[in-house]
Amino acid sequence: MTEQAAKGLAPGTLAVLSSTPAVLEALFDGQPEEVLRRPGEEGWSPNDVLAHLISIQRPALVDRVRAILDGDLPLLPDADEHKILAASGLRGRPARELLQMFSERRAQAMPLLERLQPEDLRRRGRHELAGEVSAAEVIHHMAYHDLLHVAQAASLLADPIERLRGAMRQAFPI
Repeated sequence: MTEQAAKGLAPGTLAVLSSTPAVLEALFDGQPEEVLRRPGEEGWSPNDVLAHLISIQRPALVDRVRAILDGDLPLLPDADEHKILAASGLRGRPARELLQMFSERRAQAMPLLERLQPEDLRRRGRHELAGEVSAAEVIHHMAYHDLLHVAQAASLLADPIERLRGAMRQAFPI
């Protein structure tokens, strides 16, 4: 059994959270700013995805885990992701700046998560939409959230390239 599993986390959960900034940095590396700012069909660009991950980290991960650790079944307010992103002022900032900010903020959050003991991970709070949740569930949710948005950013970067595959597109419809 891995150390994370023994603590109550699925193997690799903390690795996902700690590596997401580097994964996005690798995806964004060498991409022109106009490509990173080009919105997809749903209206978000790769830069917007990154700005969202930065803006939601504190209220949806750090603050929730701290509240669970500090309180007895505390109320965990829902985080309106769109409102938080709009208020953050991060949309429109250069990708380099956002990547650096995300890397720094996630690095600051990881020691809190890494030092949690099994009893900490079992502690619970009351999310206003999801109901009663454990600290481990909050952490798993955020790792899953990171992975979904990494896939979204990759898809946004792949879309214009995919359209230029010519005959390969017909022969290999993926």
